[in-house]
Amino acid sequence: MNIRTPLACTLLLCACSESVKNEFKEEFTQSFRTEFVRSATEACVEKAAGKSPFDSATTEKICRCIGEKTVDQINPEEATSLLGGSDSMSDELKKRIKDTSIACTKEVLGMADSKTK
Repeated sequence: MNIRTPLACTLLLCACSESVKNEFKEEFTQSFRTEFVRSATEACVEKAAGKSPFDSATTEKICRCIGEKTVDQINPEEATSLLGGSDSMSDELKKRIKDTSIACTKEVLGMADSKTK
């Protein structure tokens, strides 16, 4: 056996390890995103129950939109602060979520600003 064989095996293992690591990261990220959106939608619908002027299907669409847009714009620290409720969120994060809520409501109701020139 020459020196190239162990070196080739080592490089192959490193490449596989990196591939496995990337695959795990993608799966974790997708799982986190899916669970975040599900949990956020559920919490939003529960909070809106009896208060929303919209029917339950519309409320759920708005809440899902908020969850999807929020998870795409937060970092891990902000995701952690969301677990603690509004008292643990920064004012900036609260504002972004409020702005997202308004945008999603308009989007779901078909009132989103059109950007025609």
